[in-house]
Amino acid sequence: LGMAFKAASTLDSMIGYLDEKYRDVGWFAAKCDDAWNWLPARLTALLMVASAFALGMDVRRSFATVRRTKIQALLQKVRGEKIKGMKTLFEEAM
Repeated sequence: LGMAFKAASTLDSMIGYLDEKYRDVGWFAAKCDDAWNWLPARLTALLMVASAFALGMDVRRSFATVRRTKIQALLQKVRGEKIKGMKTLFEEAM
């Protein structure tokens, strides 16, 4: 499983949508990477909200942050923009 995850990630970063010649292969690599990352991303979001609850922090704000970053990523994907990393999102929040 770990090797398949790494292979999908590497393929996506190497040939994902690079040029017209490899468009179909790049599309497949990008979709495989999306599929492999779907569950870990949801579990991480759930753990963030649960951690806020366990530490006595504002759970609503934690949940709102998870929703906001998901919506921002979806909008960027629809617009064809490069999706911002967590560092950029953190800097914008400060």
